[in-house]
Amino acid sequence: MFKEGQQEGQESERYDWGLAFEVGGETAEEARRLSSLISRRVKTSFYLDKDRIPHVTLFQGNLTSERIAEAQNIAREVLKQGARLPKLRMATNLTVRPNGNIWWNAAPSPELRQLHLSLNENLRPLTEGRVLRQFEKDLQNPALPAQHRGQLLNYGSLSAGERYLPHITLGRIVDANDGRWVAYQKPNPTELVWSGVVAGKLDEQGQFSEVSDIGSGANPEQTR
Repeated sequence: MFKEGQQEGQESERYDWGLAFEVGGETAEEARRLSSLISRRVKTSFYLDKDRIPHVTLFQGNLTSERIAEAQNIAREVLKQGARLPKLRMATNLTVRPNGNIWWNAAPSPELRQLHLSLNENLRPLTEGRVLRQFEKDLQNPALPAQHRGQLLNYGSLSAGERYLPHITLGRIVDANDGRWVAYQKPNPTELVWSGVVAGKLDEQGQFSEVSDIGSGANPEQTR
């Protein structure tokens, strides 16, 4: 069955879509400070400039344009039913991932992990088993470890499901040799604060290219 105005054989537009807690307060200020400091010192392919939102990802998937409204409605329902989230401390160190992404991790939270898993369970079927575009080439690589291949096929991403770690991505370094300097940078102690839940299209870096506010989230135990 085809949508009105859609010709047979014509595939709907697909793009990567994300759902996240928008980070606010001192956490956002410190994230931008660190990101700007790093981008001035080493070459990055992106950083938290004025057009990018510090956030903690809850779900990412490759969807058709027709599925977006449905995904947002499902997300709202899951968030309403989620457990109250505890206050979380941000780590006092940074981590550089194999792809060059700079992560500022939050403390592990069983409640936040369960929220992520619930969102994934309800939203992953809308992707029709697709992976995020940034990982499509990885699937074509015969040398990709079986564990990573299984992760991509199950979740569409390498940092989802049981491998989910709440974090703020500060940027991505271009030269792996700069990773050691980045890892030496020490964030100021801060408590994770979020100001709402946002959703929207993702760019090739996995960062929001456009975003809309879809609610205040899962009633975190913190002053917003």
